[in-house]
Amino acid sequence: MAPWRVGDYHPRMIKRALVGLLVVGACGGAQTGPATTKDNKLSNNAGSAAAGGGVIAAGGKATCDGAAKLLVAEHGVKQFAADRQDRARRGGEAELAAACVDDEWPQVALDCMTTRPSPISCTGQLSEEQQGSYESHMSEWEAKWQRPDGVGGQAYGGAAYGGVAGNPCGGGGGNPCGGGPMPPQEEYVNCELSAFEAWAPEIKDKAHDHDFALSMRKRDLSQACEMRWGNPDKKCFNAAKDAASIAACRGKLDDGSKNALDNLFAEEDARMKSVASLEKQPKAIECKAVSLAHYSDDGWRNKLMSLSGAERKRVIGESRDKLTKACTDGKWEAVQRACLVSAEPRDQDFQECFPDDPNNQYKWGFPAGGVAFKTGILECDKLGEVVDKLASCDALPKDTRAMLKDSIGPQLASWMDGGMGARHDEMAKTCKQIIDSYTEAGKQQGCKM
Repeated sequence: MAPWRVGDYHPRMIKRALVGLLVVGACGGAQTGPATTKDNKLSNNAGSAAAGGGVIAAGGKATCDGAAKLLVAEHGVKQFAADRQDRARRGGEAELAAACVDDEWPQVALDCMTTRPSPISCTGQLSEEQQGSYESHMSEWEAKWQRPDGVGGQAYGGAAYGGVAGNPCGGGGGNPCGGGPMPPQEEYVNCELSAFEAWAPEIKDKAHDHDFALSMRKRDLSQACEMRWGNPDKKCFNAAKDAASIAACRGKLDDGSKNALDNLFAEEDARMKSVASLEKQPKAIECKAVSLAHYSDDGWRNKLMSLSGAERKRVIGESRDKLTKACTDGKWEAVQRACLVSAEPRDQDFQECFPDDPNNQYKWGFPAGGVAFKTGILECDKLGEVVDKLASCDALPKDTRAMLKDSIGPQLASWMDGGMGARHDEMAKTCKQIIDSYTEAGKQQGCKM
């Protein structure tokens, strides 16, 4: 499992450190109305969304607008002139929200962006094309707002984006800085699928490992909807509530989308057969065997190579022991254990192993959640101490504290493995920024820091 990819990380993109966990988590997951004064202070302190802007829609789903606010907040605007920062922030939010809608970012990525400490780490869940578009939008936005004469960048802070009225590049009937009228945005249709069991091949009520199969089906169909289907297809499937109406909608898909669905269901079938086969081999899915399969020597290849041999061996052993103990104490069912053994090392394959406890997927990174190690960089080692204080703060929700504790090790490891560990000054600066954000946000939540 690789919860964070260093390629997804930008060294300046950590300003919004606690918004996803402390604001969203403290609100119980779904922030459906105006934020409280306390939440507003926290959001503004971390450079997040404007006061009152929720990152979760009323229906419990993360939104493009919410994800855009958190991404821009993590990137920060301090590199721009002080009198332009607020407009730059609003412009960046509009830029990314439009990219999210136009490029149809998958819901799984949006959900990730509104729950992880670093939303930018979730861009790895976008397709290659979507990631390229995201990076292009961010680069262009930053370049425009860094121009001292303001040409270009002001277009994203003008009336068309909720900025200052009268901006010659932002509003009116045309766009003089962009060469003609702004093209109308296509309507965005959410994916609101249902009756997942009714899709052929049907998942029967008494099917073996029904919940596991249904979890995988929901994930695959939601991603197909977000990434491949046009608005007419989305509307058709959203309205389909039985096998006949679903089949009629499938018949209207283009050949590429039909093939993609057929291939998805073929992969599901192969995974189900693999899990069923493992369930018939008790020794292969004993808790210790599950741990050794997940944390295999090959799985650890090229991970935490900058640690001493003895320290790296300790971290590997402790990670294996934690997974074995969690599996044993939690009395994990055979299907969960078989799921983990058969899974590819990527987030989405682990999500369906814990359909009733999605936070479990974050516990088993490299190293396992809660396994501490010394980076040799003072600020980063101090960050671990700050996280320990937050994790023991009863003023924060239990799930939030657990996620903070579980996430810090894999995140530090990803930076070190990706080469940032060799650039000590850069990594030290990053860790110091996170410490400042965590400390101030923790104090505002009532924690003793």
